[in-house]
Amino acid sequence: MRALPAVRWLIAALVVLAAGAAKAQAPSRLVQLASAYAKARNYPVRAVAAGPAAAKVNRVFVPILAADHAPFQETFTEKNGAVILRYAAEHLSMAVKPGDVYLWARNSGSPVYGDHSGGGYSAAVDLAGELPHLTQWLGARQDPQDKLFCSGNCMEWLTNAEVAPGTPLFHLLGLKRSKDGPTMKAKLIHGANQRVEVVGVHVKSLDEFNAKTDQDLLGPPPPMGVEDAVK
Repeated sequence: MRALPAVRWLIAALVVLAAGAAKAQAPSRLVQLASAYAKARNYPVRAVAAGPAAAKVNRVFVPILAADHAPFQETFTEKNGAVILRYAAEHLSMAVKPGDVYLWARNSGSPVYGDHSGGGYSAAVDLAGELPHLTQWLGARQDPQDKLFCSGNCMEWLTNAEVAPGTPLFHLLGLKRSKDGPTMKAKLIHGANQRVEVVGVHVKSLDEFNAKTDQDLLGPPPPMGVEDAVK
C-alpha cells in the first residue's frame, strides 16, 4: 500500500509528459491555415524535410493555381501574423498586405513579381510578434532622404529588413544574408528555420504539382551548401 503514492505520482508525471508531447506535435498556426486552404480546394499537401542536419524542419508545400493567388495572399499576410516572400523572375519580394510588392525597400506594386503569372514560390513567414516593428521600419524607407533605401541592389534590402532592433529578417530565419535572388530563394527553402513552414508553389494545374518530386519542390540547394547557408 505504501507504493501507491509513488505509483500515482508516476502516472501523473506520465500524463503530463504525454500532454507535453502531444502539444509539441500539434501543427503550427500557419500549417493549420495551410491545411484548411488545401482542404477547402481538395488540394494535396506535401511535407518535405529540409534544413541543416542538426535542425531539420518540415516544409509544407501546397499548390497555388491562378484563382488561388489572391486568397493565398489574404491568408498568409498580416491579418494572420505573417508576410509572404514571393520568388518570381529570379527576384525575391515581400508582401505584408495582399497585393504588396516590396522591392528596393518600397512598395512598387509591380505585377511582374506580384501576380501568379511569374510562377515560382510564395513562402509564408511567421512574424506574428515582429510585424509592428517591420511595418514601422518599412514606413521609414518611404522618406526620400532615407539612407537605408537600397538603391544599388533591388533585393539587398530584403535580407536586411529589420524585424526587431538590430535584427535583420534573414538572421531571424536562421540564415546568412545574400544579395542574389536565386541564392536567397535557395537559402529560404532549404535552410530557413520553423518560421518558414508553409510554401506555396505557383503552378498551372494540379497535375503539374503532383508530377513534382520532393527534390523538384525544394529546387537547387544554395551554391555554398545548406550547412554554410545557415547562421
